[in-house]
Amino acid sequence: MMDQKSPNPNLTNSTTQEKSLMTDSPPPPYSTSLPPQNSNTQSSGFKSLPPQAYHTQAPMRTLLINYGNWKCSHITIQDTDELHTPLYDVKRSIAKPQMVFSTAQSIGTTTIATVIFHALHTRIDAMVTSRPIKLTTHLSLKSVYTYASPALQGTNLTWKTRNTNSDLKCVDEKGVVVARFRFSGLSLSKVGRLEIVDSRARDGAAFEELVVTGLAFAFYMQTIYATVH
Repeated sequence: MMDQKSPNPNLTNSTTQEKSLMTDSPPPPYSTSLPPQNSNTQSSGFKSLPPQAYHTQAPMRTLLINYGNWKCSHITIQDTDELHTPLYDVKRSIAKPQMVFSTAQSIGTTTIATVIFHALHTRIDAMVTSRPIKLTTHLSLKSVYTYASPALQGTNLTWKTRNTNSDLKCVDEKGVVVARFRFSGLSLSKVGRLEIVDSRARDGAAFEELVVTGLAFAFYMQTIYATVH
């Protein structure tokens, strides 16, 4: 008769452990074992940055700037109120002054501002209600123009852009955005819109300065873009 083999102790212990694991309480949910997630931390581990001031600044006032004829020699500037109130009329020409501004109520009769571009140097000369304004650039930085604002007690304001075909912004000496100019792309009837951000320039003399200098800089950059493309 064959001898009966005694049970394998290792096998018995393994079976006992498996039963013990099946009867033990399940582990706690994963959410309680993980460290709390920061609301500014993305799943990739990179910390997301809060919105910057220049992303959230809402304009105090916005103007629509359109071409008045197919030759693009006539420009209209109107408010974005319910009536789309006409504000200014601009005549463009090859002869100096290349830009002549008048109020919408006195088109062609009362000049409130002029802009002169020069062929031999980069300075832009503006006259806004009898106040001379010189926009100057540094060396070859044609995408950055600065002027001392008579309406803001000589504060230096700078119009600048990243390249010849992108939107423009005007900042003060501290880098705070005062105004923005956004182009309308390839539209044949729309130039763009001017957004006034600083409450000091919502109306009055500072407002007129930004309208004139912003439009002058916008068309200067368009001229450069057309020249190099």
